[in-house]
Amino acid sequence: MGVVYKAADTRLNRFVALKFLSDDMPCRSEALGRFRLEAQAASALNHPNICVIHDISEDQGKTFIVMEHLDGNPLSVLSGAPLEATRLVDLCIELADALDAAHAKGIVHRDIKPANIFVTNRGHAKILDFGLAMIKPSEHTDTDAATLAPNELRWRTSPGTVIGTVAYMSPEQVRGEELDARTDLFSFGAVIYELATGRAAFSGNTAGVIFDSILHHPVISCARINSKLPKSLEPIIARAMEKERNGRYQSAADLRTDLQYLKRQMESGHAKSGSSIFRPHKLSKSIDSLAVLPFENVSGDPDVEYLSDGITGSVINSLATLPKVRVMAQSTICRYRDSRIDPLGVGGELGVRAIVTGRLAQRGSTLLISLELVDVTTGCQLWGGRYSRPFDDIFAIQEEISSEISDRLCLHLAGSDKKKMAKRHTENTDAYRLYLKGRYYWDKWTPEGFSKGMDCFQQAIEKDPTYALAHAGLADSYVLLGWNSLLSPEDSFPKAKAAAMRALKFGQRLSEVHTSLAAPLWLYDWNWGEAQKEFERSLELHTSYPTASHWYAEYLMTMRRLDEALTMIKNAQELDPLSLIINVASGWMLYYARQYDQAIKQLRKALELEPRYPVTRWIMGLVHRQMCQFEMATAEGERAFDLSGGSPLMGAALAQSYATAGRKDKALKILCDLTERAKQQYVSPYCFAGIHVGLGDNDRALDFLETAYREKSHWLIYLGIDPSMDILNDHPRYRGLCDSIGLAPLDVRAILNKNNNQH
Repeated sequence: MGVVYKAADTRLNRFVALKFLSDDMPCRSEALGRFRLEAQAASALNHPNICVIHDISEDQGKTFIVMEHLDGNPLSVLSGAPLEATRLVDLCIELADALDAAHAKGIVHRDIKPANIFVTNRGHAKILDFGLAMIKPSEHTDTDAATLAPNELRWRTSPGTVIGTVAYMSPEQVRGEELDARTDLFSFGAVIYELATGRAAFSGNTAGVIFDSILHHPVISCARINSKLPKSLEPIIARAMEKERNGRYQSAADLRTDLQYLKRQMESGHAKSGSSIFRPHKLSKSIDSLAVLPFENVSGDPDVEYLSDGITGSVINSLATLPKVRVMAQSTICRYRDSRIDPLGVGGELGVRAIVTGRLAQRGSTLLISLELVDVTTGCQLWGGRYSRPFDDIFAIQEEISSEISDRLCLHLAGSDKKKMAKRHTENTDAYRLYLKGRYYWDKWTPEGFSKGMDCFQQAIEKDPTYALAHAGLADSYVLLGWNSLLSPEDSFPKAKAAAMRALKFGQRLSEVHTSLAAPLWLYDWNWGEAQKEFERSLELHTSYPTASHWYAEYLMTMRRLDEALTMIKNAQELDPLSLIINVASGWMLYYARQYDQAIKQLRKALELEPRYPVTRWIMGLVHRQMCQFEMATAEGERAFDLSGGSPLMGAALAQSYATAGRKDKALKILCDLTERAKQQYVSPYCFAGIHVGLGDNDRALDFLETAYREKSHWLIYLGIDPSMDILNDHPRYRGLCDSIGLAPLDVRAILNKNNNQH
């Protein structure tokens, strides 16, 4: 826009710089308006890191600005090679402070770039050239901003107009959107990147190529280009250059504060490694309880949801190994996926001392994560971290997050604890990504989810055949397909055991592996002693693994050890109080213990968590049937059958309730439907046995139970404790089946008497 001359001020005996508007400027009246705005904007800013404007004048029809004369060089001269870290941070603190002053006046520069930043011979930074500035007063700006320039000079670009310097534009500038102060922060981030690496953040042969990079592609990691940088600088740059402005620094003051903290780290020698910036709040004592809330997926891509859940779970599992800290399980915190929740309120609800919240985005091959650790009792931030790394660095990111959090919790970890927390189960990031996706689908507890999960686990194993957790995930999938009678026993449990044995080969010290192996030993091999050893080994390795406590509780129930089972499921609930399946399992065990009132009470709690979960409705129907509340039993059974999409297991339970209630026509209709279905897919003989018990055809029921025994159906181990089969207790064939399995029937009369005495 202008031509600048060095001139002598003969009145004050000093050198100044005179900036004249170029004669050949197109749209001269528009350019003159901007020129005057530049003078008025800059002159309103009395800041040591903004070039001083002394005057604006005109001579012989030529308009010029009188500015302070500076000895030094534009930053563009210095940006061809990486700056030394200390000098870089000092300059950037000054520039952030200058931008904060400008933004406080409602002035957005809109053209922050190395050529518009001057470095004096004394080493100080000065922002120049407010020719493209926009004055945008708001309720947050100083009161004199509104009178800074006449209305016609408060420069606003028409929507759709792109203005600025291509390689330093923010995404919203490229799109021609309305701008605010955050556009300067993106451009400033690009400047810092260039100073740190000696390379432009965005480059290309044409403006179109550069625009595409700004809008869609992440920059190369600074650490890959300049390994001498303090790693704590990279998350600052990443946050400043976040493509979505809501994920960016919201003010230059926040950016300045993080730079100042980094400077203190560097001066104290603590910035040699680590990739987080935090301004810690001092704790009077260590924190003993923690919840990591689901990381918010801000990618705008639902396909990245698995990654958000998976990394959240990995951080939880890592922190759960810490001594003396109670960490809420993932299934409990899953209900807090809504980003609008109040973290402090959640902390109070969960009864924990600290909360971790996070935001995650994937931009191409780059992973962006920002985190905050907050003391629930005071509301103070204990730590905040920001990471921008290639996905290949995901293991290092998770380890750094866990390490930073443990440090902020005032924990003094032994070497073994640190090693346990940093344990990697694979070095293959593709395998890890597939495992996370597999668990994401598995956790849905649907036939489709199990199928998709198994595909992912298989692919993970192909990437890394030694990946124990992927083998365990495959084993768990087969276990639940067999347990839910979606596959026959011989098509599910032996495959589960084989996968678990492969997992054990590569992960003998993983709790998950021993739980995965215990399940088929218990449900199919009926090897009670070995199953118990595996469950106990799992709990020994990881006392806070809720699934191990849950499945072991059910094992104890089938072993007729009712009191131990109820104690163990209570332990699982304490570990994972909002887990839907564990809350339902607790009600199911109370049903087996013939504590029907307590079972109804517990199942109602589960319904509060999720009223549409079919398993809850199924068990609720079973309990009401045993209480002879047939109308409620059939109503709940119908809901379960509908919600499950016509599950044979739940259809059979409904038919038995119909038959017991005297509605045999409906029971026979379901029996007929299931008989036809069994010609196409597996339907457990145990289902048919229950229907015939309800119809009063005990001999036919026993025929089906004997078929189930020959198939080694896992339902047979529930035979001696299942209240729906109590009518068969005194039948010799029934007793013979229990003897063959090696599990005697419960003494139902003794249990009922005990329950009555307790009440």
